[in-house]
Amino acid sequence: MADTPAVANLAIAPPATVVAETVGTTRDYWRAIWGNTGGKVAIAFLSLLILLALLASVIAAHSPSELLGPELTSRPPSWAYPFGTDVLSRDVLTRMLYGTRISLRIALLAATLSGVVGLLWGATAGYLGGAIDALLMRSVDMFLAIPRVLLVLTVVSLWPDLSPDGLVLVLGLTGWFGVSRLARAQALGIRHREFVSAAHALGVSRYRVLVRHVVPHALGPVLVATTIGVGHVLVLEAGLSFLGLGVRPPTPTWGSIIADGSESYQVTWWLTVFPGMALIGTSLAVNAIAHRLRVVIHPRQLPGR
Repeated sequence: MADTPAVANLAIAPPATVVAETVGTTRDYWRAIWGNTGGKVAIAFLSLLILLALLASVIAAHSPSELLGPELTSRPPSWAYPFGTDVLSRDVLTRMLYGTRISLRIALLAATLSGVVGLLWGATAGYLGGAIDALLMRSVDMFLAIPRVLLVLTVVSLWPDLSPDGLVLVLGLTGWFGVSRLARAQALGIRHREFVSAAHALGVSRYRVLVRHVVPHALGPVLVATTIGVGHVLVLEAGLSFLGLGVRPPTPTWGSIIADGSESYQVTWWLTVFPGMALIGTSLAVNAIAHRLRVVIHPRQLPGR
């Protein structure tokens, strides 16, 4: 009985070294990203984009759907219109600012939704095991057998009045299948650890063990996958909007701006260059941050730190 308090503490909070080895700390994550030149550039680039998106209504001189007049149709970049105008005489800089707000919001929310659903699904399957694990993971295998692009195209084509929030749901609920496998692998490795066994011996409910111990230990790889997912969603949303299946006009996104100049790209090159550079730059920045996060979680697997 003299050892009971120690065992109880072990069950309530796993050793700090175990947590640090598995998920790291917030300070570890920050140091891993900010302690690298590429990480600093990525953070600065994304911070600038987010700031511009938040201040779009203050910076923009026009409404994103405002027609400036036939005399200003397809004007190249100038001092008055730094990003030029499109075929409908709309200011491209204004549409880029508002489009950044829409595109980043969709990417961040959809990737977060995928990460949360995948984390809970996979951690539950790995921790409970048995028939529940088999049922949950076979359903994941079934969805993974369908290409995500095909699944998304099917859903959006059947949803005629798709709003940005609806697109978040579609992209978020079709991107968690691979994440759930990562979470399940982590849960399988943690469910027989000493502090989990101690919690069971003390009568702690399985729900509490799952929430307090298993889910936090599965968070690290899921965080990396979710960060990478932001870039994937950006590209996927841009492709859908380019095809006219994403955010409906006249709401601007990077993909829809590229689509506006796709038929005359040799003349109105600025309609594809500026949003294309933003799309590529953001995807590279997100992947650079994800790489630095992996350094914290699996430092021995990444010798080139």
